[in-house]
Amino acid sequence: MAKDMLGTATRKLVTLPDHVLGIVCDLLEKLADQEWVAALKQFLRKENPWVATGLLEDAGTITIPAVPACDVASLFKETPQDRRKDVDVPIAWMGENAKRIVKGLSEAAVAEATLNRHKLLRNSVDIPIVVELGGAQNIRTITTSWGQMYEAMKTLDHDHVFVFYVPDADGTIWAARCCWGSGRGGWDVGANPVTCPSTWYAGSVVVSR
Repeated sequence: MAKDMLGTATRKLVTLPDHVLGIVCDLLEKLADQEWVAALKQFLRKENPWVATGLLEDAGTITIPAVPACDVASLFKETPQDRRKDVDVPIAWMGENAKRIVKGLSEAAVAEATLNRHKLLRNSVDIPIVVELGGAQNIRTITTSWGQMYEAMKTLDHDHVFVFYVPDADGTIWAARCCWGSGRGGWDVGANPVTCPSTWYAGSVVVSR
């Protein structure tokens, strides 16, 4: 039976367009995670597998001043250790994804804005968080700019991991995070695709529009 099913699946796969085959391959990789297996079963029953209930708790707001047009890489760069006490946003480490995204990225000016803070009540990947924030159909409704993230880092506490949903030059949305590296005297900044299977831990704070 298993061989018959595998043969049938293989014959169907070779007839798929390349872009669909890429999606199938991505799904097959994710199915190594039992959470994705359970989600796929719900999807096949025409149920929404990403309905999140009580995942986030309101944690107040942050007022971000107007942000001028900027070269994002000029803001998000590693600060030499001997200067970290002298700047508003010392950055001790930048992940490779974050470095690649901000390189050559320019942002238009953004008006003063009030951003929402949400405490994550249990461990979760990004998609359920995005759903609960209301960005499932148009994730851009919850995104912030990199400049706004930078301004927020001037006042964020050093006790939490903070998650922001930010665009790259092509408009693709990434989950960017910052947390204070106490041993280095500066912020650690990284970014992953919102489809990444990595888990944010309960207690993390999500910042969004």
